[in-house]
Amino acid sequence: MEGPPMVCYSMGSINSLVEKITPLMENHPKTKKLLQDLKSLRVEMNKFAGGRATGEQVKVWMKQVREMVYDIEDWIYLKKDFSESDMEEIEDFRDEIQEARSRCLRYELLKQAPTSDAEIVYSTGPRGRRLFLEERTVFVGRDHPKSELLGHLKDEQKDLKVVSIHGRGGHGKTALAKEIYGDIYIKGQFEYKAFVSVGRNSSMKTTLIEILRQVKSSEVDASQTWSSNDEQINEIINELWGFLHTKRYFICIDDIRTANDSEVILCALPDNDLRSRILTTTRMKDIAILFSRRPNDVVYEMMALNKTDSKSLFRNCLYVQEEEWTDHFKELSKEILEVCGGLPLAIIVTAGFLWRTSAELPLQSEKLKKAIPSEFDEFYSESQAMRKILDVSYADLPQPLKSCFLYLTAFSGNYDIKKDRLVRRWVAEGLIPERHGNSSWETGESYFDELISRRLIQPAFDGNDDQPIGCTVHGVVFDFLESMSSKENFITPEQKSLVASSCDEEKDDAILLKLSRVRSLAFSGDAGRIPNLSALKHLRVLDLEDTKGLANERLESIGHLSLLRYLGLGGTDVTELPQQIMALEQLTTLDLRRTSLKRLPVLSRDTKLMSLLADQLAITPRQMSRMQNLEELSKVLMGPDGSLASELARHVNKLGSLRMLGIRISHRHSAMDRQGVKHLLEDLGKSNLQSLLLDNCPLPLLDLLVDYPLAQNLQKFELRMHGCLPQVPQEIASLIAITHLHINVEAVEEQAVRALGSLPNLVVLRLDLNTSPSMTVSPKDGFQCLKVLWFNSQYGGVGKGIQFEAVAMPQLRRLRLELDAQVARSKHDAFDLGIQHLPSLVHVHATIDWMNTTLTSSEVDAAEAKIREQVSQNPNNPVLELNRRQPRYITKASEELVITVNSLEWGKQINPRKLVVVHFSAAWCRASRKMSPVSADLAEKYRNVVFLKVDVDVEEMETVATEFSIEGVPTFLFMKGGDIKHRVEGADKEELEDMVEELADLML
Repeated sequence: MEGPPMVCYSMGSINSLVEKITPLMENHPKTKKLLQDLKSLRVEMNKFAGGRATGEQVKVWMKQVREMVYDIEDWIYLKKDFSESDMEEIEDFRDEIQEARSRCLRYELLKQAPTSDAEIVYSTGPRGRRLFLEERTVFVGRDHPKSELLGHLKDEQKDLKVVSIHGRGGHGKTALAKEIYGDIYIKGQFEYKAFVSVGRNSSMKTTLIEILRQVKSSEVDASQTWSSNDEQINEIINELWGFLHTKRYFICIDDIRTANDSEVILCALPDNDLRSRILTTTRMKDIAILFSRRPNDVVYEMMALNKTDSKSLFRNCLYVQEEEWTDHFKELSKEILEVCGGLPLAIIVTAGFLWRTSAELPLQSEKLKKAIPSEFDEFYSESQAMRKILDVSYADLPQPLKSCFLYLTAFSGNYDIKKDRLVRRWVAEGLIPERHGNSSWETGESYFDELISRRLIQPAFDGNDDQPIGCTVHGVVFDFLESMSSKENFITPEQKSLVASSCDEEKDDAILLKLSRVRSLAFSGDAGRIPNLSALKHLRVLDLEDTKGLANERLESIGHLSLLRYLGLGGTDVTELPQQIMALEQLTTLDLRRTSLKRLPVLSRDTKLMSLLADQLAITPRQMSRMQNLEELSKVLMGPDGSLASELARHVNKLGSLRMLGIRISHRHSAMDRQGVKHLLEDLGKSNLQSLLLDNCPLPLLDLLVDYPLAQNLQKFELRMHGCLPQVPQEIASLIAITHLHINVEAVEEQAVRALGSLPNLVVLRLDLNTSPSMTVSPKDGFQCLKVLWFNSQYGGVGKGIQFEAVAMPQLRRLRLELDAQVARSKHDAFDLGIQHLPSLVHVHATIDWMNTTLTSSEVDAAEAKIREQVSQNPNNPVLELNRRQPRYITKASEELVITVNSLEWGKQINPRKLVVVHFSAAWCRASRKMSPVSADLAEKYRNVVFLKVDVDVEEMETVATEFSIEGVPTFLFMKGGDIKHRVEGADKEELEDMVEELADLML
């Protein structure tokens, strides 16, 4: 059973208000009458909450009542106690409620209540967690347009050519553009390429920076970013034009909506005679014509699908197979497709509306026909038909799901929306109802899955999980949601809206609106534009993720937001929290991921925290004892510089609601704490955990994982091994609960491949291979469930790294390769990775490491060509992404601070009074090269520490490496006065940074 949500789009916050007032009756009798009035009002509101059959009078009345309820709730929630004068205010509220009910009676609004087919429903029904989640767009009926447009883009004309596609929203312009871009990408006809979306809310500055980032990805380290705050748009235009004017490029710009954006794009992209091409999509013919300034430019109008292609798309998108269609539904489907008018988005959303089982299909189709009868009898435009189909699909959603769907407009429509961020904000807003036996997260996740299954949002994937990590929203759907949200005053920048959001540096006016009554604020960009937070006393949700320049002192005002439930600081520059934040009584979610913050302030009282998220948080036993409501805790640091395993065991055992736990094991973790780890694993085995992450796990603890079975309810077990291991440990094969594994090894023998392949629940494998020249995977090796493989070959010699035999890894969907470019020097057949043999593959992301500057551009081109060839031969037509990695530019000052040692007299460069960090490396080792910029940055930061670099392949230095027992590279020795204080083995950036910070402070 599922109760009502605390907040929803139609009822506002009346359920939350009723819950708040109920416990006040004992001490304040007058609130009892107010509560009775609110409950009576809620009954009347409920009659209108579920359906669409309401007139304008009802909509106005409902909006006025919601605003009134918000006013009452704002007043009640900020009251610590009630005086006699407050009782008078309560009487005034009661008068307002009675007046609202009188208006409802006077205008006979209850006669307009929805009919039974649109009654309120709170439950999504007993369906499975997910039916089918596509990782690629269904592409039907566009082969001819694709072929025609490719012909224009690939011709021999030397001058720049612009091809512009225009058509109404939902015609499939973006899907067609992506198919064309993917075809050109795989064939490698343009060295410099970019695909960007503009849409309604993006600034042109952001768009140009993204184009610059993509076209420069082969020129610089992919981690480099361009600040959208520091550079003016003219400077970005000049940089982009200057970079591309001597290069052949292909730029695809999707969903251009204004003539001004068109002019900026044309200014930024040079008109050279190198056969460069631009592909644009737009809903407006005038915009397409604006781009067509040359005689050979092309303006292409998207046409509707014909009946055959419409049926094919409908059949592919419908979950029920055509063999299960009844004769009645077959006839009805013809009428349904007539309504869709050949519009691909309309067909896809309609199929999502009919997403249930074959037994329910006739009922849903009749509901659709009943809901839009006029379309079957008279002509409707495409936009009217699309709007009506979205109306019907929206009306069919259960009430809580409607609110969650509308809430998507709190995010930018042009970027992926991360699932975990979205669901946690749903929960904090009160949009998720309580469901017996399920946590709020599980209910929210089921809502997310249902929106995908109904094809109202599209899933987004990455290389870290087999399940969607987020979603995207089609522009037409997003426009529909914005319209609905505005009408309901649900998510707008107005004074009493539920949410206000701002992420565009060109729209500061939105921030200057009156925000004093806003309950949620989402913000990213320059911290200098954040309004005075202390004035936003009604805030429940504050999401500052990725806000740049957010100083610690700006957080002081947040401690005064007594109603705050969600605080997102991920990706900011915050290094410590003020104690007032941890004292917030209503705070349930605190997100500190991707920050350098490692410790919390002292907790003076018990907290309501349910989600505490960080990268490595040292939590004291006292702090842990005050967080008894935790459902998510990740990642807590375990070790002498964090929490001891025995302490974790004692407190985790008391957290009965804990469903997700992430532990990062400190590199200083001692083998002496094995007894504590045993107790921890014993308690985890008795827990209700559904998700467990063990990060930086040392090899000596593996046998304990084998001996102590994990929780029976565990659905996800992610294991990330510490350092570089000589080989895959034998114990791995016994850890059958593993679903996600990250391991770095020197070599992978045949039996090790079998061991990994035998893991029955392994769906994601990230394998870093350091020295072995090859690894072969055959069907007999297993991997029956593996969906995602991330293979990183750090071997610098000649070899293919990995090879797939026919029908190996039958379920593999996503393949990510990081390969050394020197493989290009091997024979052609030696670089046959067998990508063409992977039958379920949908996406390949390959990065060619070009950090060894002795290689020529043609050799890197050869490696990329071989990958393209194999991907093109795969019958499943997977999407390909290719990147190059070159050495990150290190400033001359930083470079000079790291002293390269080339002679046996290197000891003279060691100051006995200073800490010395010696980096043992090799030119052929990619991991060593990867750590060089890290070492340079540390040398810049810690001027009191001496940083040396030793190449073990230099003849004289081999004896030095032997003397200090250097068995592999990279290895870092920490020395003082000639004595070794510590060593870090492998390319562990976090461990190196931690040790430098720790030892530099200790040895001052």
